[in-house]
Amino acid sequence: MTEVSIAVPDQVQDFIDQRLAEGAFADASEYLMSLIHDDQIRQTSRKVDTLLIEGLESGLATVVDHDYVVRKRAELADRISKLNTNAA
Repeated sequence: MTEVSIAVPDQVQDFIDQRLAEGAFADASEYLMSLIHDDQIRQTSRKVDTLLIEGLESGLATVVDHDYVVRKRAELADRISKLNTNAA
């Protein structure tokens, strides 16, 4: 594990000390790790939201049900068959 040292203004240190006194965290390191973890979750959530919006804006949805899969497999088998015929 890597050790990181940071400088914070007195007001921020007072806030950290207050949070530690409340018993929510064992030490400043645990508190900072919690903040970083929460930020990672928010970042991941933003990425997922962006991808969902892109998907919604990409056009009409295609229903992928059993019949769709059967049709696609048949199309693929036909293409492979044609490739094998042309290769011979």
